[in-house]
Amino acid sequence: ASLNDPYTKFLKSDSFSKQKVIIDSKISGIGIIFDKSDDKTVINHVLKDSPAQNAEILPGDTVLSINGKDTKDKAIKKIVEDIEAGKTEKVTLTIKRDDKIIKKELTKKDIYFKTMDYNSYKDGIAIIRMSNMMGEKAPEDFKKILEKTNNEKVIIMDLRNNNGGILVNAAEMANYMLNPCKMMSIESRVNTKYKIYSDEETIFKPKPVIILINRYTASAAEIFAGILRDNSNAILIGENSYGKNSIQQIIPFYNGTGLILTTDKYLLSFGEDINKIGLKPDIYINQNKYETPDKDKQLKKALNLAEEIVKSGK
Repeated sequence: ASLNDPYTKFLKSDSFSKQKVIIDSKISGIGIIFDKSDDKTVINHVLKDSPAQNAEILPGDTVLSINGKDTKDKAIKKIVEDIEAGKTEKVTLTIKRDDKIIKKELTKKDIYFKTMDYNSYKDGIAIIRMSNMMGEKAPEDFKKILEKTNNEKVIIMDLRNNNGGILVNAAEMANYMLNPCKMMSIESRVNTKYKIYSDEETIFKPKPVIILINRYTASAAEIFAGILRDNSNAILIGENSYGKNSIQQIIPFYNGTGLILTTDKYLLSFGEDINKIGLKPDIYINQNKYETPDKDKQLKKALNLAEEIVKSGK
């Protein structure tokens, strides 16, 4: 409170552990997302390359017990806690599939969240969706996606609801798409200033880029979008972004607690400070956060513009 900074926080051990999971984009588990339906614990989703997928567990399976404990009257949170708190790395599931009762023994392992995906839409138009910029694998995953876009004519990048992530990830990912240029500058709490430039590691075959943003596009996602807007003429569509230009360091303490401390702020390529202002889209389209895909006005506008670009051959 004395720092008057909403992003500096002290975290108790349980909150610090959860924060670390988010930052690492990694959990130790079996790779199942549960849901409750009529007091039944049903598997909603099985993560790719997880122990659950390898054991051929399927969405729609009903989980009757975990390590011999009935799941019927347990909340999802408690079920997840039971899996995480196990003394061994083994998890035994008893599931019901149709009329069959099946028992599966799984071994927990580290599972990385997939934070981005790529879809070739049509007529040389591709869509890259990015939920955040967390995790040490994010730049590597993005690089692999970019390598798939060489034959595309227009790229749409969906950064809506992307609350950011790690600054280094944003800079490295933008670097893959740019010729040498000034990407941003950093100012510390003690007024030390330095600039960050892209290098010659460009792997992106130049082509028009359209970026979707909204009021929940924040922090590292704003950096990334702003860098591409300033240095590659990327077109922004949607709403003003969140407006966060501060940078935090994470300081762990010996007892499992931790501190998230604001240490620096960034300015975009030409010195723009977006704090509490955000990025202003080139084409403004207001939309509900939870709009269904068939009513997604922002995406429809991006696709229409992309189709016009493809037809014009520019």
